[in-house]
Amino acid sequence: MERCCRCLRFAVRCVGKQSAHLLEPLVKQIVNLYQLHQHSCFLYLGSILVDEYASEPGCAQGLLDMMQAFIGPTFIVLQEANGLKNHPDTVDDLFRLCARFIQRSPVAFLQSAALTPIIQCGLLACTLDHRDANASVMKFFFDLIHCGRIHE
Repeated sequence: MERCCRCLRFAVRCVGKQSAHLLEPLVKQIVNLYQLHQHSCFLYLGSILVDEYASEPGCAQGLLDMMQAFIGPTFIVLQEANGLKNHPDTVDDLFRLCARFIQRSPVAFLQSAALTPIIQCGLLACTLDHRDANASVMKFFFDLIHCGRIHE
């Protein structure tokens, strides 16, 4: 699965915004697959889609819907006993996805119903002793705090 997602990532990056017509069916497919198999690579692929398309008119809402569909299964995995500790890749990829939303479509993300549970999960994940996962959580909080700053 990881290799398939990596291949799709390269394809999306290579073709760029010209593949916007493929966005909706691709999102539906990865959401459906993630419901069945909670491989964190789907979250990572979602972050690539957000990076490429969230600033495009008409794409942000579909990508927010994708994230909302990811949240339920992700939180089930992370709320298991030692879930955060046992699934650091999921934590890493979830907060990478959220950070990309803050960077590309901050207003839509900040108005999302998923924001509060994401922040709560991030607070719990702050203590993770996993370098990549912790870095992604900290980047998310850094970007969240700084997204309202006006750059002159």
